[in-house]
Amino acid sequence: VMVYLVVLFAAAFLLMAWSYFIQQRSNQEAISDLEESSNSAVQRLENVLQENEDLKARVAELEEQLAIEQNKKICLTEPQIHAFLDYVCDMPADDVNKRRAIINIFVHSIYLYDDYFTLIINASRKPLSIENIPLDDIETAFSGDTYTSAECSSLKISAPPQFV
Repeated sequence: VMVYLVVLFAAAFLLMAWSYFIQQRSNQEAISDLEESSNSAVQRLENVLQENEDLKARVAELEEQLAIEQNKKICLTEPQIHAFLDYVCDMPADDVNKRRAIINIFVHSIYLYDDYFTLIINASRKPLSIENIPLDDIETAFSGDTYTSAECSSLKISAPPQFV
């Protein structure tokens, strides 16, 4: 009976040792998997942090470019605009600079076609388009006896304003 107990005790000991080693191997695999997951998470976190630093650098660069562009923008006050327009109005009518100034201020673009043209003028916040202006009508208006090129007007006599 004693031998039977010793064999039974030895078998139980071997089963417990075998169970212990299997548990150790299972724990080791779990630790290895956790270490791998941890390393992967750390790598992803480092990538995100690097992307964050890159984005911060890009934002700083864009803010610098925005500041440069905002400094380029010309901001005129209403009195400054009035003063300039008064200056242009006070210039002689035959002055080439006055004509250029008026065109630069009010004409946005002109599209010339074979028999008509389209004029786009600066009006408020949105350009105003005057389309399909026949060239024949313009030529007829400037070829009549009422046209005088020196004055650029079809009026024969200018009338003074009437005050009431």
